[in-house]
Amino acid sequence: DISMRFCLLPLLHTPKNPDQSFRRMETRLAEIVPGEKPDLILLPEQTLTGYLYEPADLEKFGEPIPGPTSDRMAHLARQHRVYLGWGMVEKDTAGRHYNTALLCDRRGEILLHYRRLSEKSPFTNGTEVPWVDTELGRLSFLICGDLFHEEVTAKVDRATDWLLYPTSGSLDGEFTKFASNLDEARQWYLDAVKGLGIPTAMVTTLEPMENAADPPFFCGANVIAADGQLVAEVHGNTDRPLLYPLSETGS
Repeated sequence: DISMRFCLLPLLHTPKNPDQSFRRMETRLAEIVPGEKPDLILLPEQTLTGYLYEPADLEKFGEPIPGPTSDRMAHLARQHRVYLGWGMVEKDTAGRHYNTALLCDRRGEILLHYRRLSEKSPFTNGTEVPWVDTELGRLSFLICGDLFHEEVTAKVDRATDWLLYPTSGSLDGEFTKFASNLDEARQWYLDAVKGLGIPTAMVTTLEPMENAADPPFFCGANVIAADGQLVAEVHGNTDRPLLYPLSETGS
């Protein structure tokens, strides 16, 4: 039997201030890891900057991989002896930008390098959904809107044991229709996971808002079973972690 723990941390980042966000993340991990001893920590989409899409922001905050941010995150993985998953804006050698998710192992080695497949311009889309076999089982990433595009989910290896699903959101744009109906928003994700048929660890953050400790948007952290049942949830605009034993829902 697999007996390991997720720590899903919807980090309260500081928009466009990766250094300050990183310091907060360091503090939160130092508070959580020694006592809870998670095996895998998953952080939201574009973890340290918040979701960026303006060309000037992508140019300013995009980095190569490996690069300064991936090196700092790898150091944290080694320091805490955990698998660490996070998101960032990647800039390749040709100057193209990707919405990227990375997974390091306990030694700080990058095991998974995933580029979101469903992004809009000025991002460049990835082309594949890679997977990796680990002591936790077979792991894959999707990012945010990927889960709702059949041409993307069709690329996910059905032998995947756990889908790591970092997202971000706001109360603007396409999600406003869910802003007054949390149950409907939640069901939207549960149905998508059911259609995929793979247990999913989801972590979502909102742009920080005043007086929004319990926003009506589906944000926080969630473990969703392969049949679309919500197994565990931490809801709200918070960086309170969801700690969950994999053995209770894993294969």
